[in-house]
Amino acid sequence: MKKISFGKILSTWFIVAVALFILNSFTLKSSIAHSVILSLLGITLLIYPAYPISLENRYDRKQCRLFIRIIALMQIIFSFLIHTTF
Repeated sequence: MKKISFGKILSTWFIVAVALFILNSFTLKSSIAHSVILSLLGITLLIYPAYPISLENRYDRKQCRLFIRIIALMQIIFSFLIHTTF
């Protein structure tokens, strides 16, 4: 199984998020949908805890995965604390 790179996850999320933000701003105008779109990166990183190579150079694989999952969880929480209005 090929390891998914951190850059690929980040760039894919960015492209998908921009498309979903545009769709949401023109159709739904929902602040809940906005929060879900923001949290998609954290959800993806919880499922596939990819990390940059520079992090792997400092820590072992298990610590890197734990570190990324903790950051992803914080990102999900913070994305729902942001209140947007349309």
